[in-house]
Amino acid sequence: MGYKIEKTDQYRKCLEEAYDPQISKKRAKELLEGFLYFKSKTVSSGTPQKAEDAIVHLQGIVS
Repeated sequence: MGYKIEKTDQYRKCLEEAYDPQISKKRAKELLEGFLYFKSKTVSSGTPQKAEDAIVHLQGIVS
């Protein structure tokens, strides 16, 4: 996996960027990879709903 979201400030920045109406498909794919990585690391403690929503949103852009 390429892009990783590992820190809180990075998570917040990526969350904002995920909903940018001018986001490119390439960047959306990178962010999707990052959020999926983040989800894999937080699954035992519960992934925040905002991250889940961002994943669904980005999947719609990428596909």
